[in-house]
Amino acid sequence: MQIRVGYFICLFLVVHLCSPGAFAQKQRTKIEAQIAQAYDHIEKKDYKAARAAFKKSLKIYNKSTEALEGFGKLEMRLENWETAEDKFNQILKLEPENLTAHYYRAICLREDGIGKARFIQMAPGLNRLLEWKKAEKEFQWIIQQDSLFKDVIYQYSILESHREKFKEAIDLAHRQLQIHPQQVSTSLGIFRHYHQLIRNKNNDETERWLEKNNQREHARYFLAEKWRRSGQFEEAQNALLKLLQPNLKMSPIPIYFSLALINKELNKSFEAQQFYWRGIQNIKSKIDAHCHFERVKYIFTEDELNRYSALSEPEEFISLFEKIWLLRDPTPAAQLNVRLLEHLRRYAKAEKDFEYLGVRNHSNNPDKLNQLNFPAPYKLNKEFNDKGFVFIRHGEPDDRVITIAESSTPNDSWRYYAHGAMPELTFHFMVDKTALPDNWRLTPILTDEAMLRDRMDWDTDYYRMLNAPKVEQLSIESELIHESKISVNEAFTTDRHTWTEQIKPLALDYSISTFRDNDNKTRVEIFYGLPLQQVQKHAGGREIIFLNQGLSLHNSAWDAVKKDQLYSELLIPKNPVDPRILIINAFRFSIEPDDFHIALHAKPQQTPLLGGFKFDYKVADYSSAALMISDIHLAYNIQPAKDSKFTRKDLDILVNPTGRFSQLKPFHTYFEVYNLKKDSAGKTRFEVTHKLKLMKSKKSAIAKFFSLFGVGKKSSISLTNMREGTTTEAIEHLALAAQSVDPGQYKLTIRIQDMNSGESTSKDRNLVLY
Repeated sequence: MQIRVGYFICLFLVVHLCSPGAFAQKQRTKIEAQIAQAYDHIEKKDYKAARAAFKKSLKIYNKSTEALEGFGKLEMRLENWETAEDKFNQILKLEPENLTAHYYRAICLREDGIGKARFIQMAPGLNRLLEWKKAEKEFQWIIQQDSLFKDVIYQYSILESHREKFKEAIDLAHRQLQIHPQQVSTSLGIFRHYHQLIRNKNNDETERWLEKNNQREHARYFLAEKWRRSGQFEEAQNALLKLLQPNLKMSPIPIYFSLALINKELNKSFEAQQFYWRGIQNIKSKIDAHCHFERVKYIFTEDELNRYSALSEPEEFISLFEKIWLLRDPTPAAQLNVRLLEHLRRYAKAEKDFEYLGVRNHSNNPDKLNQLNFPAPYKLNKEFNDKGFVFIRHGEPDDRVITIAESSTPNDSWRYYAHGAMPELTFHFMVDKTALPDNWRLTPILTDEAMLRDRMDWDTDYYRMLNAPKVEQLSIESELIHESKISVNEAFTTDRHTWTEQIKPLALDYSISTFRDNDNKTRVEIFYGLPLQQVQKHAGGREIIFLNQGLSLHNSAWDAVKKDQLYSELLIPKNPVDPRILIINAFRFSIEPDDFHIALHAKPQQTPLLGGFKFDYKVADYSSAALMISDIHLAYNIQPAKDSKFTRKDLDILVNPTGRFSQLKPFHTYFEVYNLKKDSAGKTRFEVTHKLKLMKSKKSAIAKFFSLFGVGKKSSISLTNMREGTTTEAIEHLALAAQSVDPGQYKLTIRIQDMNSGESTSKDRNLVLY
């Protein structure tokens, strides 16, 4: 009896645990896990691992439509159109009426057909055999089944645009917007269709067609755009301003950008910037944000792209767009953002000289071996050739070489000199034999003898490449390819500002010190000086020059905290002046302690001079109850306050912002001591030590030799004084004579010892004695 009971228990377990339903559920769980892993890998851009995960899921069950669909979308992302189409074909064999599979298959066929477009023109009778014909049938079938499905009508319009049937594409896009007015893909894509129309069919017939369809806001906008691009700025501006009505349905952002471009072309920089910022402030939706992004995406870094992709609220987009220009502005305290205005200038020039809306694929790429690796920002460009993209980011090249020879492929090499932190960059552009004339693409290397000969003065590697034995040429070629890769990566991960006018650097020195203020705030004093002699040299004989000075503070998140402007009149002496004479001024303000990005500039008007600096600074917090010392002012002179604009604590302090002092005169120090402790009699007693230590000598080699034997001046001095007071705060200043020490770079250390509490504290300041 016990044996029979055991037998039935085993039979029960076998039947129920190994039933088809239980087995299927187990398999489904495994498939779902693999698909989830695949999508996780895609999120991390690990496409190899994603592909492997999809393959595993299909190995478990080769008829999983979820796995096939995900696999197909992955291959679409990688632009492997034929492979992607195969995945959707497999779904359609299982589910012939699957609208999603038909939809993605149609897109694959359309995109795969792009590379065969030129063959269509050569053999029009074979159209039906090509992918575009198949794609057309797919789109039309889906629309017949369900015209509301996704953005299928818009996707069909892209096919018509590829066929250069731009008016038909526009009509389809408008039809899609009538069904889904807030659809992002169509709201953005319709601008591209119109753009292609006025770019590729720029004639009177197109203008008449736009006027005929003026009930459409987009048609009115692009009629104005056609006028702008042809230089009819007044007509274009009037039409654009007329469009900006409260009942406007299309996004207003492109209108504001076009108005900014017009005003920049008319040299109305202030108005151009106003229209640009009005556009940003009018971002009310994702569609608005994406419309603006399409016009500034060319300067984005990969990090900025990632941040942009994570945003959802209009306020977040506005903040990002504002900070992008703030970070790039060389003079953020000025009224005009010169980097933004330079972008508008470059954009308009790129439209004229570097626009390309055609096909980009492997067949028309001069880099046949795909040796160049492009960062993410490069893939955003759909409107300009590679010359245009580099130009928008970096401006006009410093040098340029074009080889003109019957046997040479169209070529153009650009060179940017090293400047500041920017390295030297070299780019080679070519038009492949199979490409359209405007399709300038980057290539890693030049092998044509005439091209190498024309560029020999750029680098000895071109000479070596031309004359070296074939065995060595491979090594040289590898070096040149490596240099091209570096330049390309630098080109599309950075951008540089260039000045359209001839700007000369103005020598500008600064000194920053902080002190305790009321309400737990900190007093910041930034003194700066510029040489009068340099301004006089570029004054052009003028007796008065107006000096524009600006300061800006932003917190660590680049939110504006303070912006200030000063305007001064400078009297320019007729006679030559001592080069050591400085024009000194200061920005002084109170602020809560924090980390800040600080920028200051000085621009003598009517001269080519511009000076400035940008730096990060941590403003000290003096709210602690411990013994503390302020920063140290190094000054030419300190005296009781009379009628000076540089007064602190009843003292006139003429700070030396250079930190350079002649040994012939004493230099002055000013600082403050906080939280001294009183004794039982209400008195404070503290010791002040000034120590000056040589860090780098300016002595000659002979003088250094004799100093080894005690001959010569000292390398350090120390001075200690005892102080008494009745308040917990002390104001200290002292004149230090430095004739007894060697000239050179010094560190001044001021140490405070509180005799009542036993606490001590100190501060350092660097200076130069000459």
